[in-house]
Amino acid sequence: MNRNFKYTLVIVLVIMLIGKVIINSLRKENVTSLETVLQVAGENRQELEKVLHYYRINLADSLKYKAVCFLIENIPFYTYSDGEQLENYKSYYTWLKKSKSKTPQQVVDSIKKIYGPMKEPSKKRDINGEIDFPVILHIIDWAFKSLAGAPWGKILI
Repeated sequence: MNRNFKYTLVIVLVIMLIGKVIINSLRKENVTSLETVLQVAGENRQELEKVLHYYRINLADSLKYKAVCFLIENIPFYTYSDGEQLENYKSYYTWLKKSKSKTPQQVVDSIKKIYGPMKEPSKKRDINGEIDFPVILHIIDWAFKSLAGAPWGKILI
């Protein structure tokens, strides 16, 4: 490799690094992924902050606090199905299980006669859902109790 090329490459990399440092220092606020999720949560933000505060104030719950942070940071990636159509889908699978002599299409046709055409159930995002303070506390506490009860769980806690 040419010696001048090496020096030029090093200079370019140093300039890029300095530029990145300057840009980062000019930012007024360093927003974490947790804060970003809380901003997106809208009306549900208050419930999420209650949980964070609950586990943050007790040093014995530091691992639970980390678990809650992980849970909240990943909430935006998950959805759940809701609505009347979900019940229709449940009926389809119940009837399909019972109707061993019928084809899946025959079962669909039977359900269409009763409920009408099957539509996709509505999707809701967990972050904007009805998940609240007591529910999250229950989930985290139950998970840690389960972990503590498992033979290999004692190693992790």
